[in-house]
Amino acid sequence: MSSSTRCFASDSPGHDEKICAGCLAEKSLLEIVSSIDDPRSRHGRRHEIGSLLGLLIVGLLCGANTVKGCVVFARHRRPLRKRLGFTHKICPSQSTYTRLFKALPVAALREALGQWLTALAALRAERSKRGLVASVDGKALRGTGQHVLNIFVQDWWHLLDMREVAQKKNELSALNETLDEMLEKYPFLAIFTFDAMFAQHTVVEKLTRHNRMGIFQIKDNQPETHRRLQRWFAKLPREKFQTRSVEKGGTIS
Repeated sequence: MSSSTRCFASDSPGHDEKICAGCLAEKSLLEIVSSIDDPRSRHGRRHEIGSLLGLLIVGLLCGANTVKGCVVFARHRRPLRKRLGFTHKICPSQSTYTRLFKALPVAALREALGQWLTALAALRAERSKRGLVASVDGKALRGTGQHVLNIFVQDWWHLLDMREVAQKKNELSALNETLDEMLEKYPFLAIFTFDAMFAQHTVVEKLTRHNRMGIFQIKDNQPETHRRLQRWFAKLPREKFQTRSVEKGGTIS
């Protein structure tokens, strides 16, 4: 994906297209992964890093869920390999990817993808002339046992960021540690939705300090929080707030 807009600051002195949001939004995903520094020695290198990573992306999107599957997928698709920038007639092997993964710094890959996604999301917010809505939710990565916090942009239907949860911490403590930095990093996110476990004073205070809104889904599976909110809303003028019940549990709105 690439944007049809042009970065008008590209001719300015000191302009750095690697960090300029306008320039990043113009680039395709293949260009982004091609910009990552290749940690492998140039001696004996047949395939460029951008082509190798691009092939993995295309293979995964087409249902090849393993490295071996991606290699098999590309073996008889020479026109595809050419479009991805491969210049050698021999298809990359699984061992090629093994050597690449051993040397490739994951942080550099995540940073490049993160900057690109951030630029695209910011461009979308600018075009819509309003802030975007994002959901923050904890998930477990399949097959790893690693818990993460996902930041999912609902207007765009894309995962924007993923924060690891340390083994001895829970999702709430991980959010409290990173929320200030997250709100500063993504000024175009105006509204956040959370599960009931995140309905805490610390979270609300940080959202308020950064002038953001939060929507917390409180259901009967959080009985004490639900009762407290019912008592709090009962004290407010009824012409401003209403309590509405839905099937299979109560919801305060």
